[in-house]
Amino acid sequence: MVAYGGLHPARIDGTTATVMQHESPIEEIWRIRERLGAEDGYDVHLMFERLRREQEKYADRLVQVAPRPGREADSTCKPIIAKSGPA
Repeated sequence: MVAYGGLHPARIDGTTATVMQHESPIEEIWRIRERLGAEDGYDVHLMFERLRREQEKYADRLVQVAPRPGREADSTCKPIIAKSGPA
């Protein structure tokens, strides 16, 4: 929850929590997830398109993680592919 207008907690939907809620945080997450899924017809591609639009919309608020030293990708690093069957 985010505090605004003094010390009054606000829910993720922007409403003020004025009375004790009986809903657990995980139930709220499930409810929001269900609503967002239904809005996109449970199509994963549409859901990720929405996420990309939101990412662009709020790009100034997102944290860009710097690569760890010694972990930069270069042309000498190739994925290891497991061979199936006896060698």
